[in-house]
Amino acid sequence: MPGYPQDLLSNRSIVKRDSFAIITPEGRVINTIPGIVDAKMTILCSPKVGAGFVQLIGTLGATAHTEYPYASLEHEESFLYVLDGEVALEVTVGDKTETLTQGGYAYAPAGVGIGFKNANGKEGRTSSTSSATSRIRRDSSPGPSSATSTKRPSATTTAWPTSTSRTSSRSTKPST
Repeated sequence: MPGYPQDLLSNRSIVKRDSFAIITPEGRVINTIPGIVDAKMTILCSPKVGAGFVQLIGTLGATAHTEYPYASLEHEESFLYVLDGEVALEVTVGDKTETLTQGGYAYAPAGVGIGFKNANGKEGRTSSTSSATSRIRRDSSPGPSSATSTKRPSATTTAWPTSTSRTSSRSTKPST
């Protein structure tokens, strides 16, 4: 049947270098990502295939955590989304920490990075994306001040804004 694997070692993934990549679940490779512990991560997109960003998807184990903030270089901004599972993910952006569950997400501007720790020992899947601010703009105009300055941006005002902006969390704590 066209479009389906014909033998044991094939899959329907397509990679067209400098154009696009479609990686099906059966074609995913588990990668070791420096600084991310007890996580089965797959690289879905990267500059190696022509993308202007890196996108990871993976399953977090009971002791999953980052040894240092992910995507914290001066020119990198990052985003993390909890796809599913029962994980309670303690996420730190700058000096702010929140607990995220399924559907929760966090954004860190360039130079701040995102750190996380599995707070309840249960599995969950996440997707994270990081990109260089200069690649996002796709032009020669200067990027945001956090991308061009040597001073790290303040997470209190930019990395963990109110719920009406780009960062949200769903806490495991009952609301009162």
